[in-house]
Amino acid sequence: MLSQTHTGTLFAKWLNGATANALKADIELKLSATKTTFEGYSQYHFDDIARPYQQTRQKIFDGQLNDDGHAQFSLKLPSAKRAPGALKATFITRVFEPSGNFSTAIRSADYRPFTAWAGIHINEGNGYRGAINREQDHPVNLISLDNQGNPLTDAEIDIRVFKLNWRWWWEQGNEN
Repeated sequence: MLSQTHTGTLFAKWLNGATANALKADIELKLSATKTTFEGYSQYHFDDIARPYQQTRQKIFDGQLNDDGHAQFSLKLPSAKRAPGALKATFITRVFEPSGNFSTAIRSADYRPFTAWAGIHINEGNGYRGAINREQDHPVNLISLDNQGNPLTDAEIDIRVFKLNWRWWWEQGNEN
């Protein structure tokens, strides 16, 4: 689990290029779930679909720009140990004019809250929508990667297998 504190700098200027000094500004961080992918491993699933993730928002800066139009802030990323996988971090920045009007900038970045990732791949079966036949053996491929997508050779993966009750397709619920 990553729990780093980062520092950031905010800089604003007017459209004409003049320094936007001493203006009020704020930054909001929005975290939402996104699909976890690694180059070269697109056939693997790294997300836990049994973990729903509620989008979170938090204000990470609320202050004043200095006379040069700059402001510094620190950001401690919130705990994401219940995240289903990678998250999308969206930064919503507003700089307020003296009249109260504001300009907004929105930037997004991927946030991978874990230092190691376990992926699973099971080949599609011949059944409806790729379903596998429960009367046959099927290879299960597992892989463990670091945040840069490099294989981890000494990783331990805890595997649990559950038997699910059979249901008709219309009986599905929010059980994942």
